[in-house]
Amino acid sequence: MIRFKKIKALKDGKLRIEYEQKNKDSWDEYTLNCSDEPKDSYGAALQALAGDVIEMCELPEDYLPRITVTGVSFSYGGDEEVMGAVITASMRLNKSNQPLNLNTPHKTETWYSETGSELSLLHPD
Repeated sequence: MIRFKKIKALKDGKLRIEYEQKNKDSWDEYTLNCSDEPKDSYGAALQALAGDVIEMCELPEDYLPRITVTGVSFSYGGDEEVMGAVITASMRLNKSNQPLNLNTPHKTETWYSETGSELSLLHPD
């Protein structure tokens, strides 16, 4: 079994992928920096998360065209190894030469325990 830890577009055009592979009772960790250009679908998949950045960071909808998603970090915790994620993005500013760097709050696919809040979920029901 393989699970991703981080997927990120680097400034030099490379793609960085951090992942773990199950090895008996533990996880081996791997990092790949690749200079091959990713498929167009990679950029489209990342950019499809821009709406989630807007929602999770509670930003106005009209900011959407200014958001560029640059990566996703994954975590796994609790007895059930619940997956959580943080989306990293930049937002073009109107009065600055540099973008605003954004990290969404950490959200999980389900609760770590029975006392969780709907606000902590990636996609609350």
